[in-house]
Amino acid sequence: TAIGPGEAARDEPGPGGTVVHRWRETRPVSSYLFGFAAGRFTQVDARHGQTALRYAGEGFSRDELNRIFADTPDMLEFFSERAGLSYPHEAYTQVLVANTAGQEASGFSLLSDAYGRALLNDPDGVSLLAHELAHQWWGNVVTSESSQDIWLLEALANYSALLWIEKNKGLKAVDGLLDDYREHLLAKDLGDRSVESTGPIVWGEPLDSTGVADA
Repeated sequence: TAIGPGEAARDEPGPGGTVVHRWRETRPVSSYLFGFAAGRFTQVDARHGQTALRYAGEGFSRDELNRIFADTPDMLEFFSERAGLSYPHEAYTQVLVANTAGQEASGFSLLSDAYGRALLNDPDGVSLLAHELAHQWWGNVVTSESSQDIWLLEALANYSALLWIEKNKGLKAVDGLLDDYREHLLAKDLGDRSVESTGPIVWGEPLDSTGVADA
C-alpha cells in the first residue's frame, strides 16, 4: 500500500515488477508537505460527513487501528468549526510507521508505531494525533512566509490540540500537558543550557540570546 499527498491519480507498472504510484495536487501547497509512506499496511476505511477517513499501520489489527484513531472524526469536526473552514481535502489518512516524531503532510499525517501502541494503553494521550490533524489548517491552508515563522504554525497546532483536549478531557488534562511543555523548555542540554534560554529562532536554528559566537 502506498499513501501520498493530494488525490491518487493512477498506478502503472514500473521496472523490475514494481508499481509506480502517482498523486495529483489540485491546490498550491508548501513543498515540505510532499511525502509518502509505503508498506504492508493493514487499512481501515471510514467516513465522517463528506470526508473519507483511512487508518493504516503495519502489524496492527483493524480493531486496534479503530481504537487508536477513535477520536479522529470528532477532532475533524471540532477543528473545522473552530477554524471556520471545512477540512480542505476529500480524504484524510493517518499512517503508523516505524520511525517518526510525527509529521503532517498534504491530506495525511505520519505517526510512529510506538505512539500507536502507547495510545492502545492510554487512549487519553491523543495530543500529538490532534496536533498533526490541526496542521491541515495551520500549516497546510494557512502557512508561513518562510521557515523563520514555522514556529507560529507549531504554536497554533499545539493550541488547537489543547482546545480539543479541554473540551473532551477537561482542564486537568490540559494542565498536565502544559506542565510537560514547561518541563521541556526548562530542561538542560549537554551544554547545561535550557531551551528557553537559547533566544530567538532564525532560519530554524536557535541562537543564544547573548549573541556569543559559539551559540
